Amino acid sequence: MKNLKRIVSVVVLFAFSVVGVCAQRQPQSYRINDRKVSLILQRLERSSSQFRNSLNSALLQSSIDQTRSENDINTFEPGFETAIHQFRSQFGRHLEGVADIESVLGQASLINGFMARNRLNTKVHSDWAGVRTDLNGLAHFYGVTWNWSRQVPAPTNSSGSLQLSDGDINKLIQRLETGGDTFRTSLTEAFGETGYAQAIPERAMNNDLRSLKRETNQLRIQFDNKQQISSNVELVIARAAPIDTYLRKNLLTRQVQNDWSSLRADINKLAGAFNLSPNWENARIRSMQ
Repeated sequence: MKNLKRIVSVVVLFAFSVVGVCAQRQPQSYRINDRKVSLILQRLERSSSQFRNSLNSALLQSSIDQTRSENDINTFEPGFETAIHQFRSQFGRHLEGVADIESVLGQASLINGFMARNRLNTKVHSDWAGVRTDLNGLAHFYGVTWNWSRQVPAPTNSSGSLQLSDGDINKLIQRLETGGDTFRTSLTEAFGETGYAQAIPERAMNNDLRSLKRETNQLRIQFDNKQQISSNVELVIARAAPIDTYLRKNLLTRQVQNDWSSLRADINKLAGAFNLSPNWENARIRSMQ
């Protein structure tokens, strides 16, 4: 009986020791992969920076300078950089996944299409090949195989949106213009009512509204001149953010809240047309791709 107990004790101890070894090995394996991904990310950030520099130099020397194609790449390249930074952020919190790497690759494909359609100098093409190599290495860790030969269409309108036509964009800007005027009227009436008449908040809100109106007007001018407007959309969002913050903290009239909700919905829709997602609570803008 004593021998049997001794045998059982040895078996139990052995089992716990095996579990302990396995538990120790798993984190070690994870850290090794984590390190490798981090190293590839560092290489990707260096190679993409090198590509950006050679691209800027090539554009100045090429015949596509100040053309529609240059407008395209000046939208694609920042979008690619934003996607890399977003992936880095997700990776730092161990939240990255296949969707995140595919987002980076999707943005890179827009650049790849541009590079295939336009002849630049040897250096910029060589630098882009280096970026693609690093992207393939990064994708490998997440089991993603990317087809670089796939045809990715360039924007089909002058505004630079891949989601909406120029006609749709024009209607959205019109709604921003009329919605802004409607909201301004209801806000003025709300401040005129008893209990809302606070000089400092009213002055600050009027300043914010003037800034939003100014950026909306600039958005209209750029669009009518058939220029890329993604940066103007970002400025509209930035000017709208403090207004949204104030209204979330201060409940004015129901009309004010309804008018602002409609205006903000149109801003969100316009932002989505350029793969931007306003983070209203933190007053920041992030790429959705």
